[in-house]
Amino acid sequence: MLAGELQAACLMCSIARRFNTEDLDTCLASLLKIDATGSVDIYSDLYHLRSGLNLPERQLRDPIELTGYAVALIRLERKLSKRNDLLQAIRASLGEITRNLSNFLLNHSSTL
Repeated sequence: MLAGELQAACLMCSIARRFNTEDLDTCLASLLKIDATGSVDIYSDLYHLRSGLNLPERQLRDPIELTGYAVALIRLERKLSKRNDLLQAIRASLGEITRNLSNFLLNHSSTL
């Protein structure tokens, strides 16, 4: 779980700083895994979770920025988990996106 949250924070940083399209695709694909049972399910396999698995060690050396993002994500998740109305709206939107994937790529402007 920690690896998945750190990976999400790392992907956010990478996309914001370098607009790395591989990271963007990984991040977008993870959003559609709404019924996943864990981090490996969300990122499909351990290979795609590799940076998150290596992050705890790197965080011990330079913890400031990424830890802040991870804490912010956890706080947002806790707030969102209390709002069933928003969770239902998000689930409906993600379902619509999933249905439209036969017409548009995940990173296409019509999907985003």
